[in-house]
Amino acid sequence: MTYSLNAETRWYDNPAMRRWEETDTSLHKLPTVRFDSLRQSVSGTPLYWGMDSEYSYFYRENGRKGHRMDMYPRVYLPMRYKNYLSFEPSVGMRETIWSVDNDDLNQDKNHLNREMADVKLDLSSAVSRIYAASENSSFRHKIVPQLVYEYAAINHSEDYPYFDPLDLLEKKHRITYSLTNFFTSKTARKKADAPEYDYHQVCRIKLAQSYYLNEDGQEWAANGQHDLSPVYGEIMFYPFPYFTLEADAQWSPYSNQFKSRNIAAAVSDQRGDRIVAEYRYTQDFNESLYANLTVKLTKNLLGYADYERNIYDGKEIRNSLGIAYLASCWSVDVRYAREEGDRRYSFMINLYGLGGVGSGR
Repeated sequence: MTYSLNAETRWYDNPAMRRWEETDTSLHKLPTVRFDSLRQSVSGTPLYWGMDSEYSYFYRENGRKGHRMDMYPRVYLPMRYKNYLSFEPSVGMRETIWSVDNDDLNQDKNHLNREMADVKLDLSSAVSRIYAASENSSFRHKIVPQLVYEYAAINHSEDYPYFDPLDLLEKKHRITYSLTNFFTSKTARKKADAPEYDYHQVCRIKLAQSYYLNEDGQEWAANGQHDLSPVYGEIMFYPFPYFTLEADAQWSPYSNQFKSRNIAAAVSDQRGDRIVAEYRYTQDFNESLYANLTVKLTKNLLGYADYERNIYDGKEIRNSLGIAYLASCWSVDVRYAREEGDRRYSFMINLYGLGGVGSGR
């Protein structure tokens, strides 16, 4: 499908604020509509294009509210030299428009707009080798080195409203280099007429790091005013069906310490049941254990629960319990969640391909 259209409405009810506070600043989306164009060719040219767009109306009883329209088209020119090199430059242009309703703002600041242009140059290659494991099986080791240059210029203003992270885009100027290893197995299944093969990606290992070229950008400041980002590594291991092991970490070359590290294991079955256990660590912020359980009660009915606990102080961070009914083109989700003393009940109806309608309190 080349195009997609999705819409959703979210209403958050905070009983404590509504009953006991003089003002209610709970933010609602009434609604959000997204129209996206997947990457597709421009007829008669070597170019490709794609677009993300979104309209949202943000509403709250007290405080800043308003409309936001965001459009982000992008043009690509993929090129390839034999089987050795792939090079893809692309250019994007983003336009964001706000119409804000707030008595504290001057009338001439109620209508605002922001432009952002960005350039991306993506250079990569790939080498591989096949190793025979037995008469009927083999595996392929593929190595993909990649170099990506990114530059984004943005027009800033303190008058821009803040509703969600899309309102806080920052300029970008960096080079990212990475090395990714893929391990894929191939096993023959003998048939009467001709053999068939099963392919299974057993493992993926990636290392990456960025070099910041802009010494007054948010990325550079957030990295302790250092030019090099932490080294990022991840591994995804799928030794056999129904079991996965995933881990990622960020290591700082300046402090010689891990900025973050996470590891998760998941076990599932043919019926659709699944259990996940995860360890999470972020330096100076969080170290916790997390678990998630999904049980398929009937063909269309799922029950699920998750739980997270802080290792440092032994306090509960989050727990939730829910049930979902899944039909062919729609679903209903009812959930109870408690997080850091805040209790929330939610009810959501999803229409696949169109979006969702729900409420929470």
